[in-house]
Amino acid sequence: MAKVATYNPVTYLLDALRSLVSTGWDLETLLIGLAAVLGVGVVSMSLALWAFRSRLQNR
Repeated sequence: MAKVATYNPVTYLLDALRSLVSTGWDLETLLIGLAAVLGVGVVSMSLALWAFRSRLQNR
């Protein structure tokens, strides 16, 4: 399970949120959480646009 948690971007988001509640503005943890969210967003939007384009071309 530790390997799965290492590669799960939600782990980094939760660490960032947890640091806000417990220690305050820990810039490094917040930036890692932001990078994880942006990474997931870029990958998911890229895949969605690719699927949409291929769907339009097959019409």
